[in-house]
Amino acid sequence: MVPVALALAGSGLRGPTVAYIGWFGPRGLASVVLALLLLEEEHVQGVELMARVVAVTVGLSVLLHGVTALALADRYGAWHEKVRTTGAGAPSR
Repeated sequence: MVPVALALAGSGLRGPTVAYIGWFGPRGLASVVLALLLLEEEHVQGVELMARVVAVTVGLSVLLHGVTALALADRYGAWHEKVRTTGAGAPSR
């Protein structure tokens, strides 16, 4: 989540939006891409172990995101609606 927050610094997005994007961000895809790059290398030792670690990481990511998706989407949607209708949480200028 920290790299996502750093990448979005200066974007003007509010904290809850950055956190939401960070939680549901591209973690699993990045792991798969890095694993595929490693598989192409012939000199890397422990490729099988790394492949298992990536598979577990992606599996846990799918599980955790699936379990939390509905609750976090509802929470974020409620926050967004509140900000949209009342202006609460708007940055002070």
